[in-house]
Amino acid sequence: MKEQDIRPAELFDRYLELTAKDAAQFFARRDRFEAVPCPGCGQADSRPAFVKDGFAYVECSACRSLFVSPRPPRDALNLFYGDS
Repeated sequence: MKEQDIRPAELFDRYLELTAKDAAQFFARRDRFEAVPCPGCGQADSRPAFVKDGFAYVECSACRSLFVSPRPPRDALNLFYGDS
């Protein structure tokens, strides 16, 4: 079985397009984003890793977990996952 059999490329591409559109809408208020410590170990020390789709990913200096910080506030995430 191939990935194409269970996830047709055109359907997955449409999903990515819609998700990006929703993310731009739900997370437009970048001034509300919150810097957060590592969700894995709780350490506050992290270093920039890369930016993807407008979100800054950082790597924890202690455990090397990769996460988004600053990130959208919980209410924006709840709306996104509930209504996207």
